[in-house]
Amino acid sequence: MPFAFDLYFADLPKFGCHEIGLRGAMAFALALQSVLDLPEGHGQIIFTATIAIVVLTVLLIDGSTGTMLEF
Repeated sequence: MPFAFDLYFADLPKFGCHEIGLRGAMAFALALQSVLDLPEGHGQIIFTATIAIVVLTVLLIDGSTGTMLEF
């Protein structure tokens, strides 16, 4: 590998893509489990908020990708 490649990736944490994606999967799994574990609809609120955050970030970030690439 080129020397520049080693310098660029030397400071990055040693995580693969599958471990980085685990953060979102864990948030979704915990929110889904909270529906069953928490009383009086609190779990449903957490689950709804988690899904809303996921949908909004996907729409905003993916929706702005084309605009940002044009600059």
